[in-house]
Amino acid sequence: MHRVTIEQTGAWFDRDEATKWNEDTLIDSKGNRISVATGTQWDHEALYRTRKGTYILNRWRNGAADKEAYFKITKWDAVTWLIRNAEPLPSDLSDTVDEMEI
Repeated sequence: MHRVTIEQTGAWFDRDEATKWNEDTLIDSKGNRISVATGTQWDHEALYRTRKGTYILNRWRNGAADKEAYFKITKWDAVTWLIRNAEPLPSDLSDTVDEMEI
């Protein structure tokens, strides 16, 4: 078990039991690997879905392990993140996708 505490709530999830999606990256003209999620080479994100279906955003900065943080996000934000990072949408988000259509 790898218990991770959510920022400002005290709630936690087991990272070993969660589904994880990594950010997509691009290589810029200087050869730097740029995070699609953040738009920089220094700041990064990953998305987790807990065993109970809650979506958690993990943010960190290169070389600053003490700045790593986990935040609970809405399903709407999870859909947006997954689409931006070219990830297939899990079936539990299909209702949210329908709500987002205008």
